[in-house]
Amino acid sequence: MKKLLTLISVFLITISSFGRTLITTADVNFRDTPQITGKIICKIRKGTVIEPIEGIIPYNTWLPIEYNGKIGWVSLTKVKQKPGKTRDNSSEDYPPPISANFPN
Repeated sequence: MKKLLTLISVFLITISSFGRTLITTADVNFRDTPQITGKIICKIRKGTVIEPIEGIIPYNTWLPIEYNGKIGWVSLTKVKQKPGKTRDNSSEDYPPPISANFPN
C-alpha cells in the first residue's frame, strides 16, 4: 500500500509540476540520464528550489530540470511542490487542493 501511495504522489507531482516551482526534500543526485546508473553531475542540497524543464516529459520517476546552467534529471521521490505562487506569478494558490478516494 505504501508503494502505491508513493507512486500516486509521484504521478500527481509529475502531472502538476510544469510551470511550478519545486523544492528538494533531501540531498538529491543531479544525473545526466534518467536512471540510477546515470553519471552524477552534482548533488543538489535539501531545500533547494528547482524548476522542471517544460517540453521534456518526465521519464518514469525522473524529472528533467536545468540547474546551474546544465540540463539533467532528479528523482521525483526527492522533490515536492513549493508553496506559493506559480512561476508566472499568477494569483492562483499553489499547490491546489488534491482530493482522492482510496478503497479500504
